[in-house]
Amino acid sequence: MSNNESDLKACTKCNELKPLSRFVFRKDTGKLRSNCMDCTNTANKRRYENGHKDYHASYRARNREKVKNYLRNYKLVNEVVLKKKRREAYARAKENGTLRYMRERLVEPGKANAREAVKYALLKDRLIRSEICEIPGCGNLSNIEAHHDTYLLRDRLTVRFLCSYCHASFHSLFLVDNLLLNEEDMLGQYEKTPETLSVLEKAMLAFPKQPDKFSSAMERDVFSSVQRYLKNLNGNFVRCEYGQITNKLFGLAVIRKRREFSKEDREEAIRLFRHDFLTANVLDLINS
Repeated sequence: MSNNESDLKACTKCNELKPLSRFVFRKDTGKLRSNCMDCTNTANKRRYENGHKDYHASYRARNREKVKNYLRNYKLVNEVVLKKKRREAYARAKENGTLRYMRERLVEPGKANAREAVKYALLKDRLIRSEICEIPGCGNLSNIEAHHDTYLLRDRLTVRFLCSYCHASFHSLFLVDNLLLNEEDMLGQYEKTPETLSVLEKAMLAFPKQPDKFSSAMERDVFSSVQRYLKNLNGNFVRCEYGQITNKLFGLAVIRKRREFSKEDREEAIRLFRHDFLTANVLDLINS
């Protein structure tokens, strides 16, 4: 065989002898593909023209179990490679000063962990994605996203499925956040016991109100401390809930207005807010 013939390869599709440069090299096998670039391009063009613009989506729909098993096993099979990629990505982010993901995990651990929990639950079929926006009267079927009304540990999988429009509209009106609290500062002279923590939680949930009479000096002092502490946090909360944020951190899950509401804002807020949240206090704050 001459040198010229050794530099040629037969395509399995068109059966023509073509230069090796017309075949794609496969890194996984270390060999050239069996079909040439021309045949591959022709097949892709034909697939596109025949209405297969959503080829990947239709493939996932046809092979749901296959794709699901692949995603489940991917992290285990490629653990070393993924770990190396994470280290490299962290080094790049540290070098260019955009450690956004790392900062979010440090500053807002509850929010980051809640999002990861929902992704994992959807992957494992522990959470079923709704096919329609859950806002009454919306009915949108496209771009459905998971929305958290709270990022507390116990509520990580308590989500509403909203269309992208309603989701963005909610967050343009309300700030959903976790506030890390220093319980020792709020308890003051009192020890951290189940009794004092129970009063602490009661005071937080009652904010900005407090009872006319207190059962003990401890209850009075804790209520006063909570009032001062939360007012310093600009506590015009539409909704406030106390609980565990991560395994070690406790704090408040809050929803508060981003700005003073116009009449149109108030109507949109009531449309987007969960109906079981719309107590008299919540409506008063929305309308204030």
